[in-house]
Amino acid sequence: MPTGPIEIGSNDGVGLDFGLGLLPSLQEIHVWLDDEGASIEEAKEWKAMLWHASNIHPNHPSLEIKNEDKRMMPRENR
Repeated sequence: MPTGPIEIGSNDGVGLDFGLGLLPSLQEIHVWLDDEGASIEEAKEWKAMLWHASNIHPNHPSLEIKNEDKRMMPRENR
């Protein structure tokens, strides 16, 4: 099972299925969000989808989102 980075992307505008349910032992999620070219609202929607995926996972894994500007968004700032 891979332990390194996995790239997930979508250009179809339909949304994403992160497939986190297929990882029952998941404890941590680290995301590098390249939102270049996205509106502020689009970036917020992507982040909201990530938080939702983390919250509905049975293990409630921790989530850390890094943006292009290298700021980190810990769970408390969602």
